[in-house]
Amino acid sequence: MTGNVIIDADARASTFSHDHEVAKPHYYSLVLDDYGIKTEFTAASKTAFFQFTFPGSGSSSVLFDGVYVPGYYKVIPERNEIEGYMVIAGHFRNHFVAKFNKEFQAYNVDRLPTSMTFLRMTCIM
Repeated sequence: MTGNVIIDADARASTFSHDHEVAKPHYYSLVLDDYGIKTEFTAASKTAFFQFTFPGSGSSSVLFDGVYVPGYYKVIPERNEIEGYMVIAGHFRNHFVAKFNKEFQAYNVDRLPTSMTFLRMTCIM
């Protein structure tokens, strides 16, 4: 998102227009109207690729929201990366690596009770 970090999922949800949407079997894209962020998705066997293009902003952030599932997150600021996994359906690990082309100005990993985790990482774009 751009602007202030919003933790609540309903409050941070964005509108979008089908006029700025591309939907094909191998590719999906739209613009998040409330933030001006272009989102792109594609997939391969057992893999998904996501790309987010942010507008110029004094405050941009990415929120990995694993509040309802246990997981592991490791922030690697010297490589501008976050890696980890979320546990889905009690035993499947959904591994990921997130790479950023900007340095992290700040990041935070908040752990909730019962070993559930969410990560809030903020970087200035």
